[in-house]
Amino acid sequence: MQKLSTIAIDYLIWCCVCMESSIPLMTVKYLTWRTQLYIATSECYYILNSGVCGEEFARRGLQKVIELKEIEKMSSSTPCPLRLQMFKESFLKLKITIFKRDVFESRKHAKSLKPKFKLVLNEILHNKWPRTACEQLLIESFNGRSAQFFAVIETLASKEHETIKRQNIQHEDENEQELISELFFAGVELATLNGHDEDQRVNRISVSESIITLAVAESDLITLSSLTKFLILAFMHEKWEIFENLIYEVLHELEKHNNKSDYILERQILQILSAFSIMVPSYQVRTGLKIKKEKSMHEAKKVSVKDLLNVSKLLSDFVTNESS
Repeated sequence: MQKLSTIAIDYLIWCCVCMESSIPLMTVKYLTWRTQLYIATSECYYILNSGVCGEEFARRGLQKVIELKEIEKMSSSTPCPLRLQMFKESFLKLKITIFKRDVFESRKHAKSLKPKFKLVLNEILHNKWPRTACEQLLIESFNGRSAQFFAVIETLASKEHETIKRQNIQHEDENEQELISELFFAGVELATLNGHDEDQRVNRISVSESIITLAVAESDLITLSSLTKFLILAFMHEKWEIFENLIYEVLHELEKHNNKSDYILERQILQILSAFSIMVPSYQVRTGLKIKKEKSMHEAKKVSVKDLLNVSKLLSDFVTNESS
């Protein structure tokens, strides 16, 4: 991935320079494409471990979009709802790109001030939201549960922080691992069907809108597809307690919508991941399972989480194609 990003970064920067040199391309008509170009460039910087450059580029892109919005206000007396929607979506995506690094940098600064402090998440489980510095930053950066949950899954899905790409997980930066745990901790709270308060017993799952649409509208609903992605991320990061606590509830919700092909595929993926979880060494350690094999075979054959994920998707595609 780094090799490809090294090649792509020069072309992306060149595209940005050309775009900003063209007046027609700087109009609202191309705002969505322009925003995606800024984000792609920032993501390349992140993959190349140039986090400062990536965040600065995203902030620069955000400022350019703000300037365009101000020009749009001055040139038009009646705001167009469609254009306002485009601006909101651009703001949200760029803010999430900034958040991906900002949330990890804020932890580094906090740890330098309090080196002996260690947060035990289970001890603050029933505390009032926000319970951690990570959750506080989510509230300050995004309005609505949808946007906050979207930011969580996008950050966890970032290639820079995926557990499956780590060769030696035990040597991974402790601060980063704690922050990832806090992101999952926040995600579980945001994904709960009962809301932040105990007296809010309302269903907060949407099946008709996308997560980006709900996030832009500052809604408090969570989509089934985003919940599925959150569970897949929990599997990839080997957060087995979260995976076990949510898997059957999400599968139950997906089964209610068997008439939609997307939900059928997502349900099949989760079912296969649930079945394969027993084969992952870290899951076996957590549950105390012991596979009766010879020691040499046990050491020689290690199941990769990434391989299992790829197999699950292939099997799901096969099942879907066969049934259609």
